[in-house]
Amino acid sequence: MTLNQMGRGNVVTCPNCRQPYPAQVEQIIDVGRDPSAKARFLSGQSGTATCPHCGYRVGLLAPLLYHDPAKELFLVYVPMELGLQRQEQERVIGQLVKAVMNGTPPEQRRGYMFQPRTMLSLQGLIEAVLAADGITPEMLEAQRARLRLVETLLQADEEQLPALVQQYDSQIDREFLEILTVAAENAQLSGRQDLAAHAMMVRDQVVTLSSAGKELLQQAEAQDRAIEAAVQDLQALGERPTLEAFLDLVIRSGDDDDRLQALVGLQYPAFDYHFFQALTERIDAAPEPEKPQLEALRSRLTELTETIRKQQEARAETAAAILSQIVHSENMEEALLRNLAYVDEVFMALLDANQRAAEERGDRALAEKLKQVGETIARLAQESMPAELRFIRELLRQESLEAARAKIDAEAAQYGQKLLPIMDSLLEQLRGQGDAALTEYVQALRAYTAAAIG
Repeated sequence: MTLNQMGRGNVVTCPNCRQPYPAQVEQIIDVGRDPSAKARFLSGQSGTATCPHCGYRVGLLAPLLYHDPAKELFLVYVPMELGLQRQEQERVIGQLVKAVMNGTPPEQRRGYMFQPRTMLSLQGLIEAVLAADGITPEMLEAQRARLRLVETLLQADEEQLPALVQQYDSQIDREFLEILTVAAENAQLSGRQDLAAHAMMVRDQVVTLSSAGKELLQQAEAQDRAIEAAVQDLQALGERPTLEAFLDLVIRSGDDDDRLQALVGLQYPAFDYHFFQALTERIDAAPEPEKPQLEALRSRLTELTETIRKQQEARAETAAAILSQIVHSENMEEALLRNLAYVDEVFMALLDANQRAAEERGDRALAEKLKQVGETIARLAQESMPAELRFIRELLRQESLEAARAKIDAEAAQYGQKLLPIMDSLLEQLRGQGDAALTEYVQALRAYTAAAIG
């Protein structure tokens, strides 16, 4: 659907239900000002509108400017389908460039911004963005091959799947399985529950039948066992274990890297300065033959905790950028809807901290704005989120693993087996993001939920 086909004020008539609705067209993708804009663009979200009446998603054709100051990318694309004459194209491009310039402080303007590169196709624009990230044409072709195979499997009958999985087994890897999961999620976001259910069925079959899927299942089972063992070990220490007792447990787990990772993921805050000081003292006092093993353990723990720290910092930076964008947007609800995938426990904690800080320094306007953000999130979640997903999000907001398990004991039975596929999907996302600590935590919740609901 092109802008020429849209009514006044960017009003779209849904091709599915024929209902008109207002749609915002994101014509400027400025990664420097909005880090989440790149992900929206590459995933196709920035160029679509979703009908609020029936959930049907439609693509919108509009002139587009992509700006990434870190890589000095300044790219423009005007779809040929719009039928604009050269003079009109130049006028539109000039407006987009002027808008970016006006939003950029004079000291941050650079020479490349005065000569935007014109891209002949949307695919060319996408490939230019990816090339700046070091993604080669060969990598893109491999990705296209994966997408073609995804389409083949999604279109196949259930009886055909085993033979197709066997035929293409060598092409199925972790990334391929993640693409299948994303396809199911996109169908769900578009309101196509039938397609979402079919895509999840296909993904589950591929995981069960493929070599890569079986390997992932084995890894997940090993991780689940390690997490369950770590949870039992922690419970055996009591509610308030001493530092020495906790250190003894970590040292005993040093030979099992899966269990060690589980301990770090579940008890990351406990691995602080005092812990490492106690470990260093234990190394200094150990007999000479034992020191190399303890030093290797300290190095591994430093590596694991540093990885989690960097992950948390990256998540916090992304959450801060998105929160700032939402607070300063003209349409808060629309900005929230565009960034709903980033609204997690880190985002909510940052929102709460900013609101309290604004209240403490007497900035009532900002505090009220942040309060509205929280209320809007709660309302959107209540309106659109399945009850099972709301329950899982509430689990992630509990203060401790023990509190989450108590909530599972009290409420999980009413949702039953529906909780487990959602948790599995969440785990796939977390593994793809490389968030080890949260992955370990959700795995522990998943194992306990499965036991609780039988």
